Amino acid sequence: MKILLANWELKALAILAAIIFWFLVVATENTFYTFPEEVPIKAFNVPEDLVVSEDLGTVKLRLRIDNRDIIGNLLVDDFSAFVDLEGMEAGEREIEVEVSSKKSEINIAKVEPSKILVKIAEKAEKEVELNYELIGDVAEGYFVKEVILPIETTMIKGSDKSLENIELATLLIALDGQEHDFTNSFDIVVLDENAEPFESVIAIESEIEAQVIIAAESEQKVAGVQPSIIGSPQENVWIKSINVEPNFVILTGNMTQLNEVEFVKTSDIDVSGISQNISYDVAIVGLPQGVEIDGGNTVKVSIEVETYVSVDSAAPRQTVKVPVLIRKFNTDQKSIKPDPFTVTLVVEGSKDLSKVELKLDITGYEGDSAQIELTESNFNLPDGIKVISILPSKINVTWK
Repeated sequence: MKILLANWELKALAILAAIIFWFLVVATENTFYTFPEEVPIKAFNVPEDLVVSEDLGTVKLRLRIDNRDIIGNLLVDDFSAFVDLEGMEAGEREIEVEVSSKKSEINIAKVEPSKILVKIAEKAEKEVELNYELIGDVAEGYFVKEVILPIETTMIKGSDKSLENIELATLLIALDGQEHDFTNSFDIVVLDENAEPFESVIAIESEIEAQVIIAAESEQKVAGVQPSIIGSPQENVWIKSINVEPNFVILTGNMTQLNEVEFVKTSDIDVSGISQNISYDVAIVGLPQGVEIDGGNTVKVSIEVETYVSVDSAAPRQTVKVPVLIRKFNTDQKSIKPDPFTVTLVVEGSKDLSKVELKLDITGYEGDSAQIELTESNFNLPDGIKVISILPSKINVTWK
């Protein structure tokens, strides 16, 4: 018993020191942290005439952290792993991997592997096709219509082995809500099968300037066709009917531009001196810039004539194709479509009828369709014109 109690003060002090040392060890251990992601290794100071012939791989990191609160915010980009190849020659070298941290409160405790085998080769060059890849988006309602590249091929460099199966380089074009055409310089990269840039193969010309053409997304609108008739038939001959096939076209373009088009017109059809039925293939003309016709832009116009046999008036008789225009409608009546899009109006009188229109009001109709009886009052006819016939006499109108 006396032996156990002998020098008890020293023994108690030793036990206390052991306990304190244990807590220090535990506390120190708690500052270490294994980063869960692997950091890619890059090569620095590669001699001008040499290349790294194989991917350098990645490293795992053991960190010593003063403030554990930052652990949840750590990213791979917070670290840089690299091998310094300054002064190296072609061949294989085992080189130490160096790692730095962008955050001052983090220290690199361990790098695994700490050294890697680096294969350095003489630089080779190869000409490959240049493609492009769009990154990001243009503004809503727009799309990239065309990318104009100043060159079709570019030179890349790497080792002979790394260049063997590479036939394409890619221009990375960044988009950020643009609405108009633009020209800018973009990076050229060589991508692997996982769409990741090769570390060991690079483009000699690292960036080039390209032009990006942006257009508004096309919308559609159906519009009736009005033939433009000029001249007069032979004396004692009048135009009995005008038929257009097709009598409507589908227009594409920006909706703002499409709203400017109520109907389309053909190029002039000169009927001067005709005395028999005749057909014409004519083009649609006068469309606003940016509006196009989906399909062919020609229509067939057939003119049917008749010789005067007996008339009650000496006034000349005219036949015109008049577009149907829905000028009044309710806000909930959308996608309005008349059938047909034009009517044939036969009149007596010598006034100019080129601006005659058929205007309809569908505000008083319910449901999703209406059949409207046509009368002379539906047309904006000049004074002194007598209506002989309206074909068809009724118009069907549908909406959603």
